[in-house]
Amino acid sequence: MNRSQRPRQIFCTIAAQHDNLGDIIIRQRMVDLITAPDARLHVSVGKMPQPYIDAFDLPDDAKKYPTTRGFVVAFVTSALRRRTAVVFPPGPYPLTSWRSAGRGVLAITMSLLARTTGGASVTVGKSVRGRHRGARAVEKVLIRISNIYVARDRLSAISVGVPITAAPDLALLASPSDSSTRRFVPLSFRSDRPLDVEFLRAVVDWARTESLVPVFVTQVARDGARHAEHAAELGVDHLEWGAKSHRQQLMDITALYSESSLVVTDRLHAALLGVLGGAVPVAVRQGDSPSKIADALDGVMPYATLDREDRSDVVESLHAATSLRGAVVAGRTAARARLLEIQRDVRLATGLRYLQPPATATPPHRVG
Repeated sequence: MNRSQRPRQIFCTIAAQHDNLGDIIIRQRMVDLITAPDARLHVSVGKMPQPYIDAFDLPDDAKKYPTTRGFVVAFVTSALRRRTAVVFPPGPYPLTSWRSAGRGVLAITMSLLARTTGGASVTVGKSVRGRHRGARAVEKVLIRISNIYVARDRLSAISVGVPITAAPDLALLASPSDSSTRRFVPLSFRSDRPLDVEFLRAVVDWARTESLVPVFVTQVARDGARHAEHAAELGVDHLEWGAKSHRQQLMDITALYSESSLVVTDRLHAALLGVLGGAVPVAVRQGDSPSKIADALDGVMPYATLDREDRSDVVESLHAATSLRGAVVAGRTAARARLLEIQRDVRLATGLRYLQPPATATPPHRVG
């Protein structure tokens, strides 16, 4: 094999919150950005449990690293020998402390080494928040030296204080999974922000009035106990996680969302999995308080909102939400097209010669 045929060495990490399927969803899409015949992936898995790792579709020849030290040493060794790229993970990133700044310094160091030896530094799907002066200064440097730096929302630029390209959340790179059947209303909520049961009852009653089936859905394991309590109190089914593997639970949730009308949630990737299945996202928030769903969908597609403290407009708001499906599907299609463009740019930046054709998308679900 001559030098031009050697696979490109690309380093990334999938380690995150192991009980959160949302982290698997966006990191799998990160892996999809850089999976190609001429890529050799080096993946930091950290201390993630095996069922978490098994939920990913990694290339057969991907090399996994259980420690940060081993990952960094392998990266430095590779970068000094050949063209090597580093791809930083998507998701929320706090700019709130010197610890955040320290992590940023490591990212800068790896980026500089990659770039000065002919490789690349790529960040796609990051969402930064915080006003710590040191952490913001470090992030600005990372943005400046990166080949590609794309945030998942417009507010990231405001947080850092410099212009940043924004694109839809990486979850929307996945092919849609529409079904012609629309019979469920999934309910998925953070366990650390308890909801009034009467608010939930109003949502459940509306669903039943519309001949829809409300279902509590657990895609973050720590939410399961509270979902089980609400399901028992309201006489509603619960798609619990239990002893199932991460991959099986994700498959079960995806199947449910593909037959859902709306998804009522305060978790971003519950909303986005719903969108991939053709459901309208309904963001539950408290007044004008921050909402990851609102931030991520701003300018991408329409969504409905419910105020967790106000039951008076639940019926009207949910009725109105059902009319948004066509616009949501159109927004989803445009979002995927934009992310496929970013995938092309990432592959070019990292030196990958073969651009895989985009996967065939499921035809949009037509309403009416």
